[in-house]
Amino acid sequence: MRIRNIQVRFFRLLANTSINLEDDITLIVGRNNTGKTSLLEVIKMLTSNDDSLSFEDFSQSSYSLFKELNKEFEKTLVPGISDGDKEAIEIDIQNRFPKIQLQIEFHYDKLKDSLTELSEFITDLDEERNDACVLLSYEPINTLGLLKMFSNREDKKITLIPYFKENLNTFYRLRCYAKDIKSDYQREIELGFKEKIKK
Repeated sequence: MRIRNIQVRFFRLLANTSINLEDDITLIVGRNNTGKTSLLEVIKMLTSNDDSLSFEDFSQSSYSLFKELNKEFEKTLVPGISDGDKEAIEIDIQNRFPKIQLQIEFHYDKLKDSLTELSEFITDLDEERNDACVLLSYEPINTLGLLKMFSNREDKKITLIPYFKENLNTFYRLRCYAKDIKSDYQREIELGFKEKIKK
């Protein structure tokens, strides 16, 4: 069994990064401030018992998306907006709201590998498939609630990014999914997922 691919989204210097791993050895080299340390940090933070993710861990590129989606949300507050338009905007916001994600794709040998620890992450039992995928996602549990709270803040001098720095953790949780890399189907793994992925 081996890791074949790692993808990271919206974590520090890694806004949208994909790394393929070779069978024998993979070296990660690069200049300073290109994301080498960020890669190791996101793996450590999302797979260990360290639950210290914060707004500062989001990539700088996510800030413009937070602002864009807040402007979209403000459109839903305009009197006279139709229910259909409001619902469409809210769905779009929820789908696009930034999440810090680590995706790890495994390939295994059905004859040689014990799949006990990996079985929960296998989403397709087709004989031709020998892959499993773990998706760790630091994601909003109430996107619209966060934006409503910002809209209703008492101190209107506080802008979006400083406000999110103070309040984001209340609205975000780390979740784990088994993901089918071909169909993008996701099934949440609810209990003890960190112990499963550490093994």
